[in-house]
Amino acid sequence: MSVRRDWVVLGGLLALCLAHGLWVTRGLVVPPDLDALRDIGFAQGVRDGNWWGDPAYAGAVRYYPPLVPALGAVVAWAMRSADLPSLWVQLGPWLGLLPVLMFFGLARAALAPGAAVVATAIFVLWNGAIAPPWVAGGYAPWLFAPVLSQAAFCAVAWLMVRLVPGGRWWAALLLGAAIGLTFLAHVIPALLLTAMLVAAAWVGQGLRWRMVGWLALAGAVQALVMGVYLLPLLLAYPGGVVHLPPGAWVADELRPNAAALLGLAAMNAPWLLAVALLRRRGWPAGMPGAMLAVWVAVCLAVLARHFDCAGAESGACTVLRMPVHHFHLYLQVAGALLIGQALSLRPLAPRALALLLLAGGVMLWGRPYDATARASAAPFDRAAYQWVLANTQPSDTVVTAGRTDRDGDFDPAAFAVMAAGRHLLAVNTLFSNPYLDWPAREAARQQALAWIAGAAGDGPCALARWAMLPEAVPVAAERAQLVAETPVDRIFRLRCAD
Repeated sequence: MSVRRDWVVLGGLLALCLAHGLWVTRGLVVPPDLDALRDIGFAQGVRDGNWWGDPAYAGAVRYYPPLVPALGAVVAWAMRSADLPSLWVQLGPWLGLLPVLMFFGLARAALAPGAAVVATAIFVLWNGAIAPPWVAGGYAPWLFAPVLSQAAFCAVAWLMVRLVPGGRWWAALLLGAAIGLTFLAHVIPALLLTAMLVAAAWVGQGLRWRMVGWLALAGAVQALVMGVYLLPLLLAYPGGVVHLPPGAWVADELRPNAAALLGLAAMNAPWLLAVALLRRRGWPAGMPGAMLAVWVAVCLAVLARHFDCAGAESGACTVLRMPVHHFHLYLQVAGALLIGQALSLRPLAPRALALLLLAGGVMLWGRPYDATARASAAPFDRAAYQWVLANTQPSDTVVTAGRTDRDGDFDPAAFAVMAAGRHLLAVNTLFSNPYLDWPAREAARQQALAWIAGAAGDGPCALARWAMLPEAVPVAAERAQLVAETPVDRIFRLRCAD
């Protein structure tokens, strides 16, 4: 396939992605996923000047990688947009093209001629056809930090292919900074890139003292950049993670049950077949092949640990807890490269290729998650969100009444407050700062609700001045003044002595 035809096919894939993205997000003004509402809250915090803090908890330090929310805040400022949920929806179809472009660049640098376009078609049309984008990767019209971070991962891997063999000192500085910036976007791709850089330097430069010094320089720069995120956490929380549920969450597709394992086998069978074909001939040669092997090996090792540790709470199973679906996502990205390489060994006839692309286009257009996202709106009180932004200060704390102790029945009021960058007494257990004692915060919330209902005891006025409660929650008139109502909630100003 000629270079010009490569770019024509890429343009067609990008146009298909954009058309699909604009279609599935049409008319929406709130992202469908709660992770996006959390990120919007972080972005609002940046806009409000809260550079280092966790906007959901007064006095807490930000725990989630800051780069994507910070970029969202910059875009909102540049576009003069005060409606971040709507902006998040509008940006998704466009920013979702970045991983496709960066993947194509990496594929062209790392694979045999002709394989890049096929791999990119797999990345766009197959990845995400069965599972949601945070499990399967690929193109997604939704602005999710883990999915968008694929662009940074592929861009840095492309830089490795180009720069590592030369062994220039400035290249070590650049790659270290690039991996550090990727870490500020999302932790998992940066961990993979670190392992891949070691493999790339070993193969591309040879095992010698100069290579060790080159890697040390890259690592030092990477650590300095990562320190922007890690140092405040280390200083504020020397005891580390104390609240485990956020890191222990497991996607449905990776649960150890028969239905999930069957779906997992279907997702991974194509690239496993590709590996079987490439073992005889065609595995990417030299440094790109070593990078790809380490990339796949790390993902497989973490997944093997996940299934081996299912339900275990001892030994190595308690170390480095993090949601395993991120590693599965990057395994699928690697799988697209492997499938593209395998299919390029014996190019398909034009008619067969056209049929394959047509089938892939149908799969893209009918992805289950996109249809589910449109059909099930996020639990979010949009009117309350707008009221909070207009009538409260970033330092204000709001008491909410919805359950916070399980994955389900999420409170629309709580996520409206979170997205507005205002504080809560207790966030849902899956979205709470992992470095803070969640039971103590939940106890304070329950005590505040009891006081608002008329119970004796100390009130929450030292912590909160507002409450957002549904009709069913009792409120003593002498404890709170009704100031506004939405279709979902009532908003109260607490009657405090001062």
